[in-house]
Amino acid sequence: MANEMHNFLTNQVAAAMPQLPAESVLNSVSELGPELEIEIAAGEEGIAHIDASGSEHGFLSKMRRTLQEEQLPITMLSDAMEAGESVVFVHNVDDDNLDAVVAALNEAGASVQFYFGDYSWRRFDRS
Repeated sequence: MANEMHNFLTNQVAAAMPQLPAESVLNSVSELGPELEIEIAAGEEGIAHIDASGSEHGFLSKMRRTLQEEQLPITMLSDAMEAGESVVFVHNVDDDNLDAVVAALNEAGASVQFYFGDYSWRRFDRS
């Protein structure tokens, strides 16, 4: 999975889910628009996918994370998976659907969410 990055950390929400209600997540998010793609990562494969060290994704990945200060959310998501949680990635998120995606994932039980825009990220805690 680590080699199959999907524009990782660009225009997407990543949400840590303590108990993954997969059907409800898929249903609530897919109702928001056909452009949204959902990916679920968990366990060792998920940890390798986000590659907190950047070693699998190369120099540009390490540099981008450093410049954008992305290491904190990546480490938090990796730590969540090490603790047995899953991470739901919603791709193709933009300013028009961000609030709805965050609300749907909150309703599904997300403990913390990060939105990765073109050159910045934001944290959303469970409200």
